[in-house]
Amino acid sequence: MTEFVYYLAAEADPFLKVGGLGDVAGTLPGEINLAALDAGIDLRVEVILPFHPAVNHPANLTKLGTFFTRTPTGPEEVTVYQAESRQARYFLLQSETLSSTASAYSSDDIQDGRKYAFYSLAALELPKFLKQPARIIHANDWHTALALHQNRSLPGSRPKGVLSIHNLGYMGGGSSPALSEFGIKPVQTPKLPDWACHLPLPMGLAAADLIIPVSPGYAQEILTPEFGYGLEDFLASRQSDITGIVNGIDTSVWDPAADPFINTKYSISTLSRRAKNKSALQAALGLPVAAEVPLLAAISRLDQQKGMDILFEALPLLPPDLPWQCVLLGTGNPDLEAEALLLQIRFPGKFKPLLAFDGSLAHQIYSAADIFLMPSRYEPCGLSQLISQRYGVLPVARATGGLKDTILPGGAKTGTGYLFTNLDASTLASTILQAVTDYSQPTLWQGAQRKAMSQEVSWQASARKYLEAYLHLFGNIKSLEAA
Repeated sequence: MTEFVYYLAAEADPFLKVGGLGDVAGTLPGEINLAALDAGIDLRVEVILPFHPAVNHPANLTKLGTFFTRTPTGPEEVTVYQAESRQARYFLLQSETLSSTASAYSSDDIQDGRKYAFYSLAALELPKFLKQPARIIHANDWHTALALHQNRSLPGSRPKGVLSIHNLGYMGGGSSPALSEFGIKPVQTPKLPDWACHLPLPMGLAAADLIIPVSPGYAQEILTPEFGYGLEDFLASRQSDITGIVNGIDTSVWDPAADPFINTKYSISTLSRRAKNKSALQAALGLPVAAEVPLLAAISRLDQQKGMDILFEALPLLPPDLPWQCVLLGTGNPDLEAEALLLQIRFPGKFKPLLAFDGSLAHQIYSAADIFLMPSRYEPCGLSQLISQRYGVLPVARATGGLKDTILPGGAKTGTGYLFTNLDASTLASTILQAVTDYSQPTLWQGAQRKAMSQEVSWQASARKYLEAYLHLFGNIKSLEAA
């Protein structure tokens, strides 16, 4: 008999991608299905998404029917659509409430709270509609965490609950009116602070049988006051139920040997061809075409979490005669965008900000840059460092969360990148200086590039860990090692 895991997410590529969760939810479920098939285990991960008005309609989209979600304010009709993508089935739920905002997230916390409270209730109804009972409900972040809380109240033998933490700092503030409207009672446990008993993410954490932060490093950090956001004591009490599993990337999408967006394709064995991408990007951006000048890059939201303010302070601290160029791709905080434009004026021909979101240009930058900058204040996992290493770009990154789990320290001499601990402009500047200095030694640098490109960054290993975690929750099913 097939065991069904229902994977709940606010976004998933290719239907709708806003951030890193979209990458994960668009790839991981199918990879787990492949791992189960390879191990001879009859398990299927099925994904449930809100049918946001902004969703891209795939060609294989099929309407399955409707059901009603009961709430204290009356039943609301939910229409179910199905599509397949990357070895997984995706069920998209459409209703008046779920269509209240165009995209996955809005600037109105109360409206988002109402949308996702209803989504959590509707998602629990879907297995009955499909006549496929759930063995596990796997929620992601605060948007879907209430499903685990409500799952606790289901009669009879309830499904197990798994909650992935992609960012503990966002707990669903603004959801209180929705909890009252839909009759969702706060959690009652002395282990949680009083304020947390009314917020979706802590409520889901209290109900989860297994908690999965998106890297082993982040799993340790959330137990500390610096990263625990007031939940560190509660999480410490649940430490035996916490396991960190690092994210991967879709290596069919991020593959320099087959990337349709880049100027010249290359691989470890044809690394010398990569130089053509650098010169093409320099020319396209109006930067001096110079192979000997290291090209720094940052592809990021412009906000405090990503440490972009520290980067903007660090670049002016580099020695005046040091050769470097830097391209920045991203949007975000208006003040940081303004600072980026001022840096362009200060460093003409060296600093090029591109205040936009452009997926194809991101591919081109990864294929052309030499050094990738990630001075994050915190980074639960991070995907850019995985992509950059696969493309032969050595990252300069803060030793936090998933960054320290996925970058081999030691720089070009012994590692695949440069990690620093103290988050200040002078430390970042000195680390960039070391990377730029090492770049002047081509043999050393190319050896590090090949090592970085050889790193295992696919979802396969992580998918097996997720499958193993599911089997552990089942208890009566043989382990993956025995399969």
